[in-house]
Amino acid sequence: MEFLAFLGSLVGGVLNWMGVDRRATAMEEVARSRERQTRSLVDGAVATWAEWRRAIEAQAAATQDAAFWHEHTQRTRIYYNAQAFRAAQGLVLIGLGGGLLALALYLGVKK
Repeated sequence: MEFLAFLGSLVGGVLNWMGVDRRATAMEEVARSRERQTRSLVDGAVATWAEWRRAIEAQAAATQDAAFWHEHTQRTRIYYNAQAFRAAQGLVLIGLGGGLLALALYLGVKK
């Protein structure tokens, strides 16, 4: 009888040890899974941060480009307006010169 009790105790111990081993393996797998999940979350956060940073940099570059082109357009507009004013001023001076010449010729012929 004692032998059967010993054998039962031995088999029970082995089965208990196997159960503990299975629980330990399961706990290790859960820990690995949590570690992978944490790494995935961290990688996702890093990727999101990088995308956000690129978007901010692109927005800043677009703002800078818009400011440059606005300033460039203003300078071009001022330049061409000044050129148009000088051309109109030249036409007025030519017209006045022609009018004065015509008046001088008229007065010269009239005398």
